[in-house]
Amino acid sequence: MKIAILLLSCARTARRTNLTEDWFRLLSGQVRDYFLDQSGGRLACDFAVFDWVELSISGQQWTDAGPAVGDTARAEAAAKYNFSEAGFDHFILVIDDQVSALGVTDYKTDTRIAAVSATPTIFAHELGHALGCSHTQLETREGPKEYGGPFCIMGAEDGKYSLYDQSLQSPEMGSDLGHSASGPGMCIASLNQANWLNTDASCHRLQPYSNGYLGTTIRIAALNGAPPGGSSERVGCLIETYDRFIVEYRHHDNRWDSGLKDRVPSNDGWLVIYRSPQAGASLVALQVATLEVKVGAAVEIDKNPYHLFGASPLRLSVVALDRSARTIDLRVEKKAGKADQYLSVEGILDYLQWPIEKEGYVQHDEPVDQIADGITRLRELRRLERLSGPRGKDSIREAAREQVQELRDLLRRFEI
Repeated sequence: MKIAILLLSCARTARRTNLTEDWFRLLSGQVRDYFLDQSGGRLACDFAVFDWVELSISGQQWTDAGPAVGDTARAEAAAKYNFSEAGFDHFILVIDDQVSALGVTDYKTDTRIAAVSATPTIFAHELGHALGCSHTQLETREGPKEYGGPFCIMGAEDGKYSLYDQSLQSPEMGSDLGHSASGPGMCIASLNQANWLNTDASCHRLQPYSNGYLGTTIRIAALNGAPPGGSSERVGCLIETYDRFIVEYRHHDNRWDSGLKDRVPSNDGWLVIYRSPQAGASLVALQVATLEVKVGAAVEIDKNPYHLFGASPLRLSVVALDRSARTIDLRVEKKAGKADQYLSVEGILDYLQWPIEKEGYVQHDEPVDQIADGITRLRELRRLERLSGPRGKDSIREAAREQVQELRDLLRRFEI
């Protein structure tokens, strides 16, 4: 993919930055490496950087023109540097004026980015749009929050878990810490939207039985872009219920996810769960849950909706991890419900009432709550020990011993 980066200023408008052509060459090299890694070697970006051009239009005319301004900018840069527009697949127009901020991609042909906002992260984000990727979202009480998913490059600037690369911080080239943000990697949904990750080849696909029961243990590797062609590595899981849940494992040891170490510290990484509709050719990245990876740690999806006759929400539990291979064994469970055939009609109607939860209704006793939570976790570890294979038993037993010691420490601390 041949991409031209045009560095532009407006007539009679002072620049806001001192960023140099050489710095944008450094930036483009990092963006090239990013997409080569994320695509599993499928996309090689060939960048050409053209030094600053003062356009014939004013800053106000630039703003008023909207997407059509690309026609003027491309033509004037081509005339100055004697290149053919047909020789490039995409143009990135970097505008250094007094008002522009962030970036936008128009019709997959032009991207406009404000020089004051220029980072490898925003370049990769906007090129992601050109490749077919949409924004990540985060599930909230008010509904999906666009740009909200922080574990993917397609999230919001300054909100996603980027790293700050010292090699891009150069006062001589006009850059500082704010211009050095890079990463994070792309989530499974974004990799799928870019047509780099085939879920049939790279993800486990699970579906409950007809009665609603699901119970199995799978192994997934930490996501580090799309696996190369021909790889048998599984980097995620698709769970097909009434919706499609996408499960991925993220670790700060991977280059583009190294920003997680400072933003969401965890020794062994994070499980990230997305919800995507069953319909549609590509996946959607609506983040609904995260879980810090520890043996015995568990998360339940859809805890609040009512589950009929003893059915349960979808439950994910970490039963083992391999730090050297950066893989985890994950227990995926959903309990089927069974109606009581002798239950009266009145009893069924009463059973179907939605529970009402009022914030602050239950008074918490901190020592008792902490001990109760510890006992609950210990019981869960014992349950997982019975379900896990040989690889998981040692990890779970060690986690159980640590939990017993933690409970003893709590009892001593509270003098119980």
